[in-house]
Amino acid sequence: MLWIWLLFPLLTAGEPSTAPDAWEWGKRLSALRASIARPPVDADAVWTSFSGAPSPVAEEAALMLVRTLPEPGRRRRFLEKAFAPLGSLTTAAGPKEAARWLTEDTCTAPARLAVFRELAPLLPATDQSTAWETLWDTFPGHPQAFSFLLAAIDAAAAAGQKKELARLRRVQLLFLPQTVDPELRRELLATLPCARRALYIRIAYGLGAWEAALELVKDCPDPLWEARTRYQLGEYEKALAMLQTLPEKQRPASLENRLASLALPAPELATRYEAQFARDPSEAARRRLMKTRMLAGQYDRVVADLEKDTTPNYRFMRGLAAWMGKRTGMARSIWKVPSEGESLEDRLTRQYWYAAAGGPDELAGNYNPAHPVHAYYLRTRWLARVRPRTVTVTRALSLLLPRTGASGTQLAKLARKSQLPDAAALAFSLWSEDFTDRTESCLLDLMSMRSSRFRTLLDLWRCPHLVDGHPDQCPFSTVSLAQLPAMLVAWTAQEGDWPGFLPASRPFLPQPHLREIRDAARRFSVPASLLWAIMQTESSFYPRVISRAGAIGLFQVIVPTGAQISTGLKRQPFHPGMLLEPETAVEFGAWYLRHLADQFGDHWALVAAAYNAGPHQ
Repeated sequence: MLWIWLLFPLLTAGEPSTAPDAWEWGKRLSALRASIARPPVDADAVWTSFSGAPSPVAEEAALMLVRTLPEPGRRRRFLEKAFAPLGSLTTAAGPKEAARWLTEDTCTAPARLAVFRELAPLLPATDQSTAWETLWDTFPGHPQAFSFLLAAIDAAAAAGQKKELARLRRVQLLFLPQTVDPELRRELLATLPCARRALYIRIAYGLGAWEAALELVKDCPDPLWEARTRYQLGEYEKALAMLQTLPEKQRPASLENRLASLALPAPELATRYEAQFARDPSEAARRRLMKTRMLAGQYDRVVADLEKDTTPNYRFMRGLAAWMGKRTGMARSIWKVPSEGESLEDRLTRQYWYAAAGGPDELAGNYNPAHPVHAYYLRTRWLARVRPRTVTVTRALSLLLPRTGASGTQLAKLARKSQLPDAAALAFSLWSEDFTDRTESCLLDLMSMRSSRFRTLLDLWRCPHLVDGHPDQCPFSTVSLAQLPAMLVAWTAQEGDWPGFLPASRPFLPQPHLREIRDAARRFSVPASLLWAIMQTESSFYPRVISRAGAIGLFQVIVPTGAQISTGLKRQPFHPGMLLEPETAVEFGAWYLRHLADQFGDHWALVAAAYNAGPHQ
């Protein structure tokens, strides 16, 4: 850390910022916050000093000032006067104008959303439904989007707006069927013809609302969707039987094989795969057959079938079949000799099992802590013996550049000398004065610009695919934000708890979200070091990752699993955008690890493998 402090005077030397006004707003907001703590405050008089301020300064000031006003009517008039688009919300073009204002910029969106949410309950009862529905339409990907929709429904019901309520109930049935009263749900389904149910089924399935999906196909049979849904519910025999009611050409082969592997006894499954291999002697079919014969206990047959195969994978599998068949000497002789074309990972795997079969321990003699596979095999021996209740929170490793308490003011000075555009300068200015709740997202967006493919917070909030079960289809950003200098990114990442932006060559495991990790480790009896390790492996500590498979956030949880976890935690309704919030991601990840640990007898090596491949694998 010393080298950074030595360089700091050089980094901060030079001419003042070309936009000094941008750097003063943070101090002015801080002074306003201090003055509000000493009432009384004349909100209208103070507002004159901020009415011309840039966003999000004006919004932050308005939020502080409006809460000093005692009367709801006065608070509403204050906000409508302060922000013109809010004053025309009840007109025909009002919702569109409000939506444009809300989505003007990713760095202003959080503060403007906060202002809008402050205003909505202050509106006349007949206008509140429109306001909440505007938020739902504008930000379907927001973690609280379902709350916006439910608030619109409640407001329409309270105002007696029957036509609007009926329309919103159909939207609720589409996205939140589990929250609709059962009797009302049956009435709504009765009016929904089978031809229009496909979209409802697809969204219910994508969001993990399995029971709702089954209810949708009850009167309108769809064997494929019912099979998929029963598979997710763990009803493998029923799912396979339902799928096989379809003609063979209409059955997805991958789904049928997956269901067969879970529903059929291993010997019967091996016979099935043998017939498939005879029809299609592909590499995938052969590998599937060999693995299934291993599961069926046909070890001698696997040893014989792979006798002439010299590829590393199949030679290892032949040794494993011999070892599991109690032919330890044969296993040692197979694993002793390297295979032609053996990769480093193949070699480490072979050495680990060679030692397990009684051969010399070659793995420990060539320890390379920088190689994760090598470290994994060495630590697996220890993990297999760990009793989890004794390691609820393990002593965490240190970050190479530990957070030493560098103040936000010092970071702001470095940012100020970096000649940033006003939007970036405002974010750092507010952040340095502890206005962090709605500015951190802007800084994360600015740092993400160093990647060629990224999504801003606004991109994610506006993405409808977060609520239709296909988050991977959310488009990447096309906006152009300020490019932060590398040194500023490193400092911001360290101060903001985003180690994914720090150099990847560090030899130690970072500890982001320390409080949340420790709390979750204690609450769910999961090793804290395992939580950090999985977070690093799954997302490299970047909270907005969405994989091609639709896995979301720090722990890369897919939407159906997120729905399962949400039910277990009693945090409903579940919105996939919740997984983009670090606090929620940590809680969900820890719950799921405990869920897996309960299945695998607290064997942490198996838990880690099940987290990666799925417990059924």
